[in-house]
Amino acid sequence: MALNDIAFPGNAAFFYSYLLKIAAFDPLPTDDFFDAAWNFPHSEPIGAQFGALGYETKYFAKNMGTPYLFSLIMLVCLTFIPCLNGLHAITSLSCVKSASNWLQEKLLWNSILVLLTENFLLIAISGCINLTELQFSNASTTISSVSCIIFLLLLIALPIFIFRFLDKKYHVLKNKQIQARYGSMFSKLDLNKGRLVIAVPMAFFVRRVLLSLTVVWLRGYPVFQIFITNFSVLAVIILHGQIEPYATRFENRLETFNELLVVGIVYHMCIFSPWVYSAQRKYGAGWSIIAITCFNIAVNILVLLFNMIKGAINYCRKKKELKAVKKHMDTRIKLQSYLIARMAAQKKTGDVPEADEESKGPDQSELE
Repeated sequence: MALNDIAFPGNAAFFYSYLLKIAAFDPLPTDDFFDAAWNFPHSEPIGAQFGALGYETKYFAKNMGTPYLFSLIMLVCLTFIPCLNGLHAITSLSCVKSASNWLQEKLLWNSILVLLTENFLLIAISGCINLTELQFSNASTTISSVSCIIFLLLLIALPIFIFRFLDKKYHVLKNKQIQARYGSMFSKLDLNKGRLVIAVPMAFFVRRVLLSLTVVWLRGYPVFQIFITNFSVLAVIILHGQIEPYATRFENRLETFNELLVVGIVYHMCIFSPWVYSAQRKYGAGWSIIAITCFNIAVNILVLLFNMIKGAINYCRKKKELKAVKKHMDTRIKLQSYLIARMAAQKKTGDVPEADEESKGPDQSELE
């Protein structure tokens, strides 16, 4: 929302620029890499707000940063799969087949789906920015422009593929093999609530496509940007309220809570718009939007910590129960071994034990 053509006050602009740099998580010095290894001509951002939030050029590869390098590494790894399969057909080496199976298990298809899904908004915005000025002046700009077109085609195909796959395979989505290969598409959904849960990932993609198109192609029309953003958020709230796609009531309510706070942030955009002239009022609203955002982050972090602690407690409890069961089984095995050995000795000597002695169990010292 900070990319919309609306002048945020200084406090909110500084806060969101710092927050989005953390959220982008670009740990590698990609700017230095692209400047040293690639020959990109100088390019200015398409807007001041884009430059402040990390979209400093019009080139797709530079705006993508670390995810672009990860995608290239993944592409190289994918090319190894047919090569290893061909080598196995020639040599019949088991280690080659094992390496090929390991790559397929790790990459196909969850890793690719996670890469595209988690970076969907970044790819869409970077691609739309590059589409405003496609360049083929040298090898670097050509690679960037071609990559932009390929990634955008993948983003167009991804929602269609996911919708058709979930609709066609809905009755077998609980299969463990399907979940192992494609589970990232529906892992958080409660499949017992009917086919309408398929609409949730579709809303995820449509919402981000609308955001990308509005921030890039509707620059200079803040009224349409605010309207489309607000409409997409309210539509998602209605969808989640009607379907309740997650397994627990808490997860559904948490999602609704997050979306309602987003609505509050969207309404602040009206105060930051050119229709409000008071700079002091905008500055005060900047502290309000910062407070709402910090509250949202704090609540989600507390929920995450609670789930982590709860998971650790359950893990320790299960380990303790398994240890107790194992100790009980060891005791039963020792008892059975003792009785078998005693019966074998009695059968060998011909001694018949008395009834009261037979009913007694072994002492602890005998089991030891």
